[in-house]
Amino acid sequence: MMQSLDLFIAMQLNMIGSSSKVFVSITTFFAEYLPYILIVIVVFLGLQSRKWFWTAGLSIIAAGVTRLIIKPLFVTVYARPRPFVEDEAIHTLVKTFSFENTQSFPSGHEIFFSAIATVMYVHDKRWGIFFFVCAVLMGIARVAAGVHYPSDILGGLVLGVFTGIVVVFLGKRMLIRV
Repeated sequence: MMQSLDLFIAMQLNMIGSSSKVFVSITTFFAEYLPYILIVIVVFLGLQSRKWFWTAGLSIIAAGVTRLIIKPLFVTVYARPRPFVEDEAIHTLVKTFSFENTQSFPSGHEIFFSAIATVMYVHDKRWGIFFFVCAVLMGIARVAAGVHYPSDILGGLVLGVFTGIVVVFLGKRMLIRV
C-alpha cells in the first residue's frame, strides 16, 4: 500500500511539475539550482564570525557524512530505481546528468541539506528553519521532477536530521576537549 501511495503522489506531483513552462521552471529551480545557492549561503555565513565558521564547518562535515557514508550504505542495502525508470508515465524534468543508473532511496539532496539545516538550527533557529524550508521545497521539486518518490524525501529528511544531531553532539564534545 505504501508503494502505491508513493507512486500515486509521485505521479501527481510530476503531472503538476510538468504541466506548464512556468511549473517546469519553478521545479527546475528548486530541484537543480537551489542547492548551489544554499551552499553559497553556508560559505558566506561561515565567513561572518568564528562561531559561524564552526557552524559552517560542522554543516559541511554532517553533509559529507550523509553523502559519503550514509547514502552509499542505504543504496547497498536497499536498491530502489528512480521513478522515471520504474514507470514510463513519470517524466524526468532534471536534465543535468543521467540518473538512470543511480538509486532513488534515500534522496541524496534531502539527506545532505537536512543535515546542514539541523546543524544550522542548533546554532541559529531562523537560519535553520530557512534551510529546512528550502530542503523540503527542494524535495518536493525533486519528486515533481520525477527523480524521487516522496518516501525517498522523507527518508532523506530523517537520516539527515539524525546525522546532523550526531555531528553536532560529537563536535561539541570534541571542542570541549580541545
